[in-house]
Amino acid sequence: AHDGSSRPTLSLSALLKQYGIRLTANQAYHQMVKLGIVEQRERYSRTAINNIKKFWSLTAKGCMFGKNITSPANPRETQPHFFESRFPELLKLLDTVH
Repeated sequence: AHDGSSRPTLSLSALLKQYGIRLTANQAYHQMVKLGIVEQRERYSRTAINNIKKFWSLTAKGCMFGKNITSPANPRETQPHFFESRFPELLKLLDTVH
């Protein structure tokens, strides 16, 4: 599909490991916020601290690099999955953030 929806995707931590990048997924997500690729969203949770559960979501710009899938942990959350084919490009962008 031209929008990439059928392209193979992986979680950020799986791709970081595959490429031997010494960053945690959380560190990489915080860098991607600065690039406007992901944002942190919130939802109500009875059990979370302050009743707020945070999760990551790809922005419109971020959808060039992946897609939001429904989180296996909770259907009310998204989990970004990244296109394997675009990941090297994303890594180059991450290199520019300090």
